Amino acid sequence: MTEREHFQHVARQDVKVAPTTIEPGPLVPTWERWRDEGLNPALDPHDYDEWCEAFGFDHWATSVSVSRPKPPLYKKEILEETDTTYTMRREDGSIIQEMKGEHKSIYHELRPAITSKEEWERFKKWLDVEAPLPQGNEPWVQNAFAKARQLRTPVWLSAGSLMGKIRNWLGFEEFAMKPFDDREWIEDMFETCCRAAEWQVRAFGKNGVPLDVVHFWEDICFKNGPIIHPDVFEEMVVPRYRRIADLAAGYGYDFVSVDSDGNLWALLSGWLKGGINVINPLEVQAGMDVNQIQDEYGTDFLLMGGIHKHKLTGGEAAIVEELRRVKPAVERGRYIPCLDHNVPHDVSLQNYLCYCRLKPEILELETPAFDSNAVLA
Repeated sequence: MTEREHFQHVARQDVKVAPTTIEPGPLVPTWERWRDEGLNPALDPHDYDEWCEAFGFDHWATSVSVSRPKPPLYKKEILEETDTTYTMRREDGSIIQEMKGEHKSIYHELRPAITSKEEWERFKKWLDVEAPLPQGNEPWVQNAFAKARQLRTPVWLSAGSLMGKIRNWLGFEEFAMKPFDDREWIEDMFETCCRAAEWQVRAFGKNGVPLDVVHFWEDICFKNGPIIHPDVFEEMVVPRYRRIADLAAGYGYDFVSVDSDGNLWALLSGWLKGGINVINPLEVQAGMDVNQIQDEYGTDFLLMGGIHKHKLTGGEAAIVEELRRVKPAVERGRYIPCLDHNVPHDVSLQNYLCYCRLKPEILELETPAFDSNAVLA
């Protein structure tokens, strides 16, 4: 069975098949710490396939999408530079300040991409969601279509975002308040993002390209709940997810996924109503407990993530306790257990290897032992 077939069996709740064994990789500071603790320095933290093969994990999905070649809206340029930071105008028009070097925190936004309706109209024209669909033989689609047809690992269509990108374009506060200050404008933004997602689905579907998941990146929640008001979400966003999910199902794409950090509880029922049936990464620290989700929703969702990454700092006893905590969800099915985000820098290499050893043992997963020659110096 290929990894792609394995994922499909798990997604369809085949109880005879153990969950796949994907894992997010380490953050760069974590990799630097592990290198000092005996990690093979040849392992590249940016080459995820290499990590999977060294540690014996299944490969994460390959993302695909297509877009017609077009010039950026703005020229990307450095506006100011200091010893520690640079200020840059990005191709969408936003201006950010970012730290130099590998150890980057989230950038500081000085100006969002869109600050007026006039800027939005220009931006919407540039997005060009009414562009003709590809015929399948254009050079700019051939690589993505070939990957989706040939890969033996899962393939996810990056369908964009109905909320997260708009939040980025407008800024946090403007996005949160826009439904109450200018409903017509924000609804036009939701509709434009919906049409962009439908365009991606049609581009692959009409060309008969196989996909395992239609995926949305949102990151629309923080520790205490969503940035968007739940009533606005239900009224303006959920029906548009439903449109996309129904369109995808017509092409045989049965799984629609959302990636959002934070506390998702206020949005879960709406996502399910909108046809979303895959959720990740389920951050435990934000209150996302896989057992509680299954208590409320059964196995309506394929859940991914849900293992508290910070528990790996506590040594073997803490790791055992955390793995035992999620085992009931594994036994129920439609759950792919893995850490709820990249490995933080306060996790030692010894503890991570302990986790890699205990996870298949406690959760009864079919995972080959990691290659110590590839992992250790």
